[in-house]
Amino acid sequence: MSVPKVGQMIYVGSAFYIDHGEDDRVGGLAKVKAIKLSMSGGKMMPFVTVEEFPETSFNWEFLEREQDKLKKEFGLKQAYRSPDCPTGCTRVKRCFRHGGEF
Repeated sequence: MSVPKVGQMIYVGSAFYIDHGEDDRVGGLAKVKAIKLSMSGGKMMPFVTVEEFPETSFNWEFLEREQDKLKKEFGLKQAYRSPDCPTGCTRVKRCFRHGGEF
């Protein structure tokens, strides 16, 4: 698989955080929003941003290797946020344990 194109669907994994649960996410299919080159391991690598998690850049070199595994795990399920925030938390900036900016 080569570097995905903007608008293409790819798989991303889940992530659950103890110290910043407002960033928790459930993996699945996500739509590529942008691709940029950034330094990783001393060389320029493509990083992918998806519409579902625009604040996160995924190193495509690593994520590409996971595509088959993630496809088996999630099938056609869409990726989505799963924040540890009160109902209605749509985090624009950090939740700061429910008292910060939104």
